Amino acid sequence: MSDRAEVSYWLRGIVPYLQRLPDYLDEIDEGEQRLAAISNAIQDQRKELDKLNTDIARLETDKIKKFEEVQSIVPEANGMARDILEAAKAKTDEIVKTAEELAAKREADADAYVKGKMAVVEKWRSELT
Repeated sequence: MSDRAEVSYWLRGIVPYLQRLPDYLDEIDEGEQRLAAISNAIQDQRKELDKLNTDIARLETDKIKKFEEVQSIVPEANGMARDILEAAKAKTDEIVKTAEELAAKREADADAYVKGKMAVVEKWRSELT
């Protein structure tokens, strides 16, 4: 084969590919556009992620503040509950003591009443006999 035949053969093999070259370049442009769109989407997602991380950090600090507030309120509430229970117990003890005193007084009054009536009955018996 001569040099011209080789060049001719080689050009015939390249020409179909050269005709497709504009299509390939268009595909490359489309790929670059898709890549740019994906890159923009990734940047938007990173911004959103940064915003979410900031919100999470803020919520964590708020949670810690709320926990500390509650933590300071709980002992106070426990102290108030303890005071209320102690006051209720003292009042209950006072009521029980008063009730016991009244019961003892009524029992003494009842004993005195019965003794008085028994004395009357004994007096009548002695007068009748």
